[in-house]
Amino acid sequence: MKKSTLTLLPICILIFILLVTACSAPTSQSEPEQLAEIVSRTQTAIAVVEVATAAVEQPVTTPTVTLTLPVEVSPTTSPTTESSPTPTTSPTPQPSDCTNLARFVDETVPDKTSYSANKSFTKTWTLRNMGTCTWTPDYSLVFVDGDQMGATVASPINQAVPPDGTIEISINLVAPQSSGAYKGNWKLRTPGGLTFGLGSNGEKAFWVQINVVETSGELNLGSPTWTDNFDSDSGYWPLGEDAVITYELSNGKLVMTGNQITGDQWRMNAQPGVKNLYLEVTFQTGDKCSGKDSYGIIIRSTDTGDDVFDSGYVFTFSCDGMYRLYRMDNGTFVSLLNWTASSDIKTGQNATNKMGFFAEDQLIKLYANGNRLAQVSDSGHERGKWGLVIRAKETSGFEVSVDDVSYWILGD
Repeated sequence: MKKSTLTLLPICILIFILLVTACSAPTSQSEPEQLAEIVSRTQTAIAVVEVATAAVEQPVTTPTVTLTLPVEVSPTTSPTTESSPTPTTSPTPQPSDCTNLARFVDETVPDKTSYSANKSFTKTWTLRNMGTCTWTPDYSLVFVDGDQMGATVASPINQAVPPDGTIEISINLVAPQSSGAYKGNWKLRTPGGLTFGLGSNGEKAFWVQINVVETSGELNLGSPTWTDNFDSDSGYWPLGEDAVITYELSNGKLVMTGNQITGDQWRMNAQPGVKNLYLEVTFQTGDKCSGKDSYGIIIRSTDTGDDVFDSGYVFTFSCDGMYRLYRMDNGTFVSLLNWTASSDIKTGQNATNKMGFFAEDQLIKLYANGNRLAQVSDSGHERGKWGLVIRAKETSGFEVSVDDVSYWILGD
């Protein structure tokens, strides 16, 4: 027994020393530092394993991804799937050989629309994507050349347009300060800087084209020389009915009626003849108005005898939104401006239009609703009376009301 006890004693002492050593803890100052170091090493090791695993199981081939940056990759649900996931921060890449082409579909503000100086307006094109590239929101509408008219040089389209899709693209513009014709050319541009437009090769631009016109307000005429608002019979109008036309006062207006299909018919105001003047008349069409049914004024007309006024300048609007100017020389027709469309003229039935005629020596200016339509020079007639015109070209019983007439004598 003694031998056994002596033998076990060194072993117990050894075990005690080991236990005491194992239970020795680091100081309170070194514990957090060592723990942080261990945790840091562990996280780094885990991250290395995850990146290495992802690289082996699902290599990233999307060219827009920078391989030196960590990429979050979702595990592939099927080992046979070959497609590579695209990071949510990168757009779907376009095929390197795709094409960019556009086709014109529609537009607002037709060519040669008239605006007064400094008038703000919006132009909209509807375009179709005829190429194989998808137009991304970063594609831009860009000014190419011509008249910029206050628009931004480039602006993003802010919309994805797939092949064969359409888009409406609008720009805000301002008509230039000076009268004249203006045209600005525009195209589209890719984020990479490729500019393209219409045509088989995308070389053709689309455009905005307007006319800047003088307004009647720029004439600075002051108060009119004479005005008639038809509240009562002024005695200056030949009222009554004949086989062709009727003039009558009704509800504060002078109502002209074309009783049968015929050419231009006029009756003269009883004011004395003048040389230089600006005449302005407000017309309103009735419930029937179509095609070349028309109405207007005659200026500088002279009596060739028996109250027959078959000379002078005739300016008329038609129900389909056109105007013309011609000269009558003792019954002979001389065209100065053939029928011309204008967006300034309101069309159809129950439409109100203000017509203006400026005549100073040989200069003639024509206005519709305050905007100048045209300007001509003619020396055919220098002085004469003025009157109102109606023509029932399409509609028997065509009716037009005159709400107001004013004229200004210009240093006559």
